[in-house]
Formats: sequence, structure tokens, C-alpha cells
Amino acid sequence: MPADYRGYRKAAGFTLIEILVVIVIIGVLSTAFLMSVGGGRQDEGREEAQRFAALVRLAGQEAMLRSREMAVEILPQGYRFLINEEQAWQPLQDEVLRPRELPEDMSFEVQLDGMSVMSMNANARDSADSGAEEQRPRIYLFSTGEMTPFELILMIEGADYNYRISGGLGGKLDLSEQD
Repeated sequence: MPADYRGYRKAAGFTLIEILVVIVIIGVLSTAFLMSVGGGRQDEGREEAQRFAALVRLAGQEAMLRSREMAVEILPQGYRFLINEEQAWQPLQDEVLRPRELPEDMSFEVQLDGMSVMSMNANARDSADSGAEEQRPRIYLFSTGEMTPFELILMIEGADYNYRISGGLGGKLDLSEQD
């Protein structure tokens, strides 16, 4: 051994790089954990509200392109899209604009032209009969780009806040959080 290394003892402990690597690993794991646990129902509610708004926007564009009136029918457990064919409203047969169901702990409250027309909770889903089909609220999407003014609140059981989707006569949609 060279003379310079005589008496040299390898120091016990960790280097600065080893400590930094461990801190980075802990940070990544804790971030992943918090993202998977935190806000689960709230995030699902936001996604459902965004999906509804995007599909209504798309259906409005389809109505203009096809030069046909369309509608979104709000059901006790979800919603579906309709098209006016031969003076009758028929369910739309489309892969994207197919009927959608809400998760069990989510429900809609609907207002058309400022008047509350439906408030559905989990109990109302079970008791909803098929005879009330004609009274289901519909948001009409006209071929001119206009739509029925509406306000739809997506309520989430146990969440800190709900989501409000509103549409105006001019076809503009807004999505916001509501306490």
C-alpha cells in the first residue's frame, strides 16, 4: 500500500448521494400514495362532470352537422342521447354518444329554464318506474347550435362539493364546483 493510505480507515455511514437517492425515492412513493388515496370520489365526480359536458358539446356539434335536432334525456340512473327522426325521438345508436350510467353514489339535480324538474337520489333510482318515461327532462340541442337553457348539478355522496354544469340558449357550456 502506498504511504498516503496508511492509517486510513474507511468511514462508516452514508454518502450524500445515497441519502439524496433515498429522499427522492421516499418522495416519489409518498406522492404516488397520496394521488391514489386522496380525493378519490371527488376526482371521479370531476371526471363524470367533464365527460357529461364534453358529450353534450359533441352532441350539439353533431346536431349542427346532421341538421337534425338532438336531445339529452336525463334518466334516474344516468343519461342518454336522442335524435329526432320521422317526427319521433329515438335513442341514438352511436358508440360515443351511447347511454351512460352514473356510479351508485352520484345523482343529478336538473333545472330547465330556471325551474327544478328532477332531483334523483339513490332511493329514487330504485323506485323509478318506466311509466314516468314521458316526464323525463330533456336538454334539446338544435341544429342551429342553440340548446335548452339548463343547470345540472352532479351530486356526490360524501364529497366536499358537487359539480354544476350549465348551458345557455347560445350553446355555451360551463362547468364549475359548487359547495
